[in-house]
Amino acid sequence: MARMQPGLNLSLRAPALSASSLLLVLIPMLGAALRVLHIRHGLPDLTEEAFPFRHALSMWGADGSSPDLNPHWFAYSSLSLYLNYFLQRIAFWCSGSDQPADFLLRLTMDPTQAVIASRGLSILADAVTIGIVGRLTIAYGKVPAAVAMAFVALAPWMIETSRLIFADSLMTMFAMAALQQLDRFQSDRQGRHLMFSAMLIGLAIGTKYPAVILFLPMMLVAPQEYLHAGGRRRRAIAVGVACVAAVATTPYAVLSWGEVARDLTYMLDTTTGGGLGHTSGLSFGFYLSGTVANLGVLGTLLLLISVILCLTPTATNTTRLLGLAWLAAFLPTALSPTQAHRYLVPALAIGSCLTSAALRLASPSHGSFRGARYFGFFLPLIVLLQPLLNGSRAALSGAMTTQRLATEWAHTHLGDRDLVVSEAYGPTLLTHETRSLMISSPVFRAASPQAQGGYLKQRAYHLVWMPLLSGGYTSVVLPRDARTPVEVYPHAVDWNAAAYDIRLLRGVDYFITTSAVRGRFDADTLRFHEQRRFYAFLERHAMAVAQFGSTSNIEGPRITVYRLTARTQADLAATAGPLAVDWWTRTVPASFRALATERKNAPLAVTTGAELPGWAFALRAAYAQRYSPFAFSLAQHLAAVGRFEPSEQLLRAGLAILPDDIDAALLYAQVAGSLAHWSDVETVLERSTALLTPAEGVPPELALALANAHLANSRPTQALQVLGAPSLRDASMYATDVEALAARARYMLKAPSRGYSRAPTSPRR
Repeated sequence: MARMQPGLNLSLRAPALSASSLLLVLIPMLGAALRVLHIRHGLPDLTEEAFPFRHALSMWGADGSSPDLNPHWFAYSSLSLYLNYFLQRIAFWCSGSDQPADFLLRLTMDPTQAVIASRGLSILADAVTIGIVGRLTIAYGKVPAAVAMAFVALAPWMIETSRLIFADSLMTMFAMAALQQLDRFQSDRQGRHLMFSAMLIGLAIGTKYPAVILFLPMMLVAPQEYLHAGGRRRRAIAVGVACVAAVATTPYAVLSWGEVARDLTYMLDTTTGGGLGHTSGLSFGFYLSGTVANLGVLGTLLLLISVILCLTPTATNTTRLLGLAWLAAFLPTALSPTQAHRYLVPALAIGSCLTSAALRLASPSHGSFRGARYFGFFLPLIVLLQPLLNGSRAALSGAMTTQRLATEWAHTHLGDRDLVVSEAYGPTLLTHETRSLMISSPVFRAASPQAQGGYLKQRAYHLVWMPLLSGGYTSVVLPRDARTPVEVYPHAVDWNAAAYDIRLLRGVDYFITTSAVRGRFDADTLRFHEQRRFYAFLERHAMAVAQFGSTSNIEGPRITVYRLTARTQADLAATAGPLAVDWWTRTVPASFRALATERKNAPLAVTTGAELPGWAFALRAAYAQRYSPFAFSLAQHLAAVGRFEPSEQLLRAGLAILPDDIDAALLYAQVAGSLAHWSDVETVLERSTALLTPAEGVPPELALALANAHLANSRPTQALQVLGAPSLRDASMYATDVEALAARARYMLKAPSRGYSRAPTSPRR
């Protein structure tokens, strides 16, 4: 019988090995299936931020045929951008497009093929992560390993993140692979595992900077190795390998240090200062409740027990390594004010592994009480019940999105002359502005006639997006004291308040609110009282004509469409009156106004003839960045639908602070000229041209507009002086316009009593 024992042991081990291999395959497949279920959600509208995807598109070059592998954007490290670029290239080869410009142009209409490929990358990364979790935890037993893998497969926030185009799932995959190699290193002390883990850490950092926390477990694993010089030297080499791998995957960070500093400063401000919805304090409660939402109450309890076990003498090296890694991933995130589901993904993957340590104690082999076998059998099922429900719910949601429903409503209900203003995360519509920019772009010019025709068939809308600042800078540099930045608002989100001025609704037909924005403003009624007053006006005076909310199979923010009727516009005029030139300054704190006034920071050349107080000119750059794009876009669309008065007011306010904005000046000349406000046009354009340096010269279009204004105000001599400017003499394409205006000016000089009664036509552009 003794000789038969070895054979018996072998026959028992074979099924165990087979079962382990089956777990490492089936559960990752389950996790991938849950994520693939609604991989097309939202498409063909790309409503997510999708930073890696969008910045990868910028690397194709201006016309798509001359790639520029420098992303010129370093808020993320670059590996995820390059992988997305590679997938876009594959999508191009599979699309049948004759040239890159055709592919890129069609991508603006329907990015489905390329987006699915990029989402598939995140799903694949999650599937690999599940497999790595199994390999890391199999030493605790098959059942604990299966539970840990199931936690990752079913985690709602991981499912949600992997179905969007972010770098977090990919970073987590590299991080878990690095931890698995570190675990092997501490068990066999073979240097190749340490070097391989260092390379993986470098790839994780090259995917997203927060992976730098992995240096902590790498340096602290197997501490006894530091007792000899060879061990210290090997760690130093490993650090070098990780750094080389990180730099190799973000190579242009070395060559574009100015852009790196710019983006990292912004990210640091956002990370430490929080964002819209949570501008200060810690996020510990948010991420702890997120852990419960993903692992369940019992899973979170197992995680916390395992963290405590790390402090006991009986803890295994694997448990200590995982505990250290989890603390390094969870605590910095929980102690910052920033809140986002994807930031918890690495801690969820590591925490799922840790649950195995506590679950192993409840296995039949460790239970000493009667019924331990049954307890060990049913406990995993009980532990996984809540994650199974939450994960299934997350996987099944997303068949449709509220944004897609709002887009379909807009296609059906909006007219060609309806002007819509929407908060962020509203319906995805092609705007006339975007359409014009695309038509004038190198990509459109390089595309084939067939691709151009397909693009031009799309319907365009008069849609303007509300500005939204969720984090970043709060300070400005005063012109005469550039050494010390001065805080304007307590937090960057306070810049948003000025845009919620009900007077900006003049001439608007529809306003769209989204809970992704409005919900955050509603959560702090004291700080965001301007926004609350704006919403209250909509509720009282506008008509809610459509609302789209999330359900079990529809995801996305609650979207409400308000129609501003003629009665609404009348109430608006009676309540608020016309838009003031200083509309954007009304929320600036008195402390900043006093400081800027005291330091006399308004340049004389700018303030001469201006309609703003001198202190406001300290905010020229801030206005240009925060409000000017929105105000100019709204003015353009107002003018396009024939609502010249509100358009004129917006443009005049913008030119008061940015008189050298040539595009705004030209549009103002057309709009105010249509209202026969030629005296105002003359005043504004003279101020604009006076600020242009001799090196810049007066653009021909601006000179023609100023000559128009002079003639309309019966000042032919001044018109001839402008028409004789070098910029017009050298611009042959405007020769006909120049000659026509000059002829009218000479005629007026001969017969001054006749004047120049009719509005001159706008110059050709």
